This record gives sequence, structure tokens and C-alpha cells, in this order.
Amino acid sequence: MTRIENNFYGVANSNVVVQTRMCLQPAMRSDAVLVWDFPGSVNNKLAFLSYDGQTRTICRVERLLIEANP
Repeated sequence: MTRIENNFYGVANSNVVVQTRMCLQPAMRSDAVLVWDFPGSVNNKLAFLSYDGQTRTICRVERLLIEANP
């Protein structure tokens, strides 16, 4: 997971972008787990992991986007 800009995180090796709500995690090639129930669910979240695999930060996910290829 890599931070693209405020509240936008790119999924490695894909064209999927995760839009979060008020997430300030720097995420420079961080491991993360995406939990997705359904669009609009309050249970949608992005959990950033520490080096030992423990949850470090949890951010609410607003939506998933697919980045268009130019």
C-alpha cells in the first residue's frame, strides 16, 4: 500500500485505489489489510500493519476506485 495523496492509497501491483476518510497514515510501501463488506458499510476499513504484523492504524474506507490507464 502506498499513499498517493491525502486519503488516497494505491494497492501494489494493481490499478485499484482505496479512498479513505481522514486517514493520515504515510504508508510508504506499508503492508495493509483491506476489509470490505459492501459499498457504504461502516465496517469497510484499511488496517495498516507494523513490521511484526500487528495492527498499527485503522482507517475508514469510503470507496474503492479503479485507476484508468492513459
